[in-house]
Amino acid sequence: MSWLPGWLGLSYAKLYGAYGDGLFAFEQAAMAVGCNHPKLILSLLRRKGWLIVFGREGRKRLYRLIPPELAVAAFGSEASVVPKQGRYANLVACTMVVLGHHYGAALHSVATFGSIARGTATMSSDVDMLVVADFDGTVTARIDELVDLEYSGRIKQELDWLSSHGVRTHISWFPLTLGEATRFRPLYLDMVEDALIVYDRNSFLERVLSELRRRLNRQGARRIWLDEERWYWSLESEIGKEPLVAV
Repeated sequence: MSWLPGWLGLSYAKLYGAYGDGLFAFEQAAMAVGCNHPKLILSLLRRKGWLIVFGREGRKRLYRLIPPELAVAAFGSEASVVPKQGRYANLVACTMVVLGHHYGAALHSVATFGSIARGTATMSSDVDMLVVADFDGTVTARIDELVDLEYSGRIKQELDWLSSHGVRTHISWFPLTLGEATRFRPLYLDMVEDALIVYDRNSFLERVLSELRRRLNRQGARRIWLDEERWYWSLESEIGKEPLVAV
């Protein structure tokens, strides 16, 4: 995401004042901004990550804004929160913000992957979310804690909003400690080419995936697709014997 110049920020403010984070069509956008170039404004807001195409109603595109507090938080993380299917953008953004508030300095990385990141999700696909933090307790306890966050407050509100608009999703959590995340995990094979990293302190997860990508390239590994959602990797078993990065 990137900051908006003053004139574009004013158009964003007019749209947000009129529709909040609800849906609107092109004609409604044109009335709200009150200028001769609504198509240019929508295009630039999309390019800068403050606006997404949620879906279609007949031949009309339905747009939705990223709320200002989420947009600013995403900009501060220096990462995009907009997957290929934009309808999940506000869910990804508010999840990042909630995790940041809850874990504070103990949070290291957040990334979504799977069908959401590839752009092949259906209206009932779950959102695969990797969280690297200084967790205590068992994996089960960590997931319970994350599920409690999911079904309360801002994330729950967004899930309910999505459900009311036909998107019946939930988050599948994959919590790892920093030490655990340095070692090869099979789920990394689903992330190495497609992950959307939305928070990454000191570029930790990017370094992990870059090193895995280097090892895969070195051995000539290939991802072989069976259909749109099923695949396997042709690779050697030595790929994960040593840590991918040092902490």
